[in-house]
Amino acid sequence: MPVPKVHLYSVASSKTGTIAIGGDGMFIWSRDNGATWKNPEFTPPIKYGWIYGLALRGAADLVAVGLDGAVYLSDYSKTPPSFSRVVY
Repeated sequence: MPVPKVHLYSVASSKTGTIAIGGDGMFIWSRDNGATWKNPEFTPPIKYGWIYGLALRGAADLVAVGLDGAVYLSDYSKTPPSFSRVVY
């Protein structure tokens, strides 16, 4: 999957081979050092699809932040991996 030609706002990577890229209307990640890329599911969907920041959470999980203070945590136990919004 080629990286879309849109504004990219954030990138995060781990020692275990996870790479995540977030931007304007897109989010992709790889679990194999960039050999393959996937679009994970966000629940609920991110408003306008904007991801402004990413950070590692443990060895391979991620925290993603988006528009209007949205915070999402990744869950690698699901197939395909997904992100769920934190209620605070």
